Amino acid sequence: MAHEKDEKLEKTAKSEKPAKAEKAPKQDKPAKKDKKDKVGFFTKIAKFFRDYRSEFKKLVWPTGPQLLRNCAVVFTSIIVCGAVLALLDFGFSQGVKGLWNLVVYFIG
Repeated sequence: MAHEKDEKLEKTAKSEKPAKAEKAPKQDKPAKKDKKDKVGFFTKIAKFFRDYRSEFKKLVWPTGPQLLRNCAVVFTSIIVCGAVLALLDFGFSQGVKGLWNLVVYFIG
């Protein structure tokens, strides 16, 4: 008798399906655009150039003295960085030559 009850419990467990979770309500999708609402390729290009022109008008150009000062800063920075790199290059090359001479001295 106990054996029959176990079989019945197994059958009911197999036949029962797990409860499904409730689905979230679907959100309304925006309506599809008509061909009239679609923007054409050349219209996009025209808009780009209109925006470009309006942004170009907002530019503020540097004055002559500001331009000269900025150029001087850039040139000075380039010269200083070049000099530092030249000194480092010279130092490292002398160091490698010294190590090479040391190796040659002990080997040869």
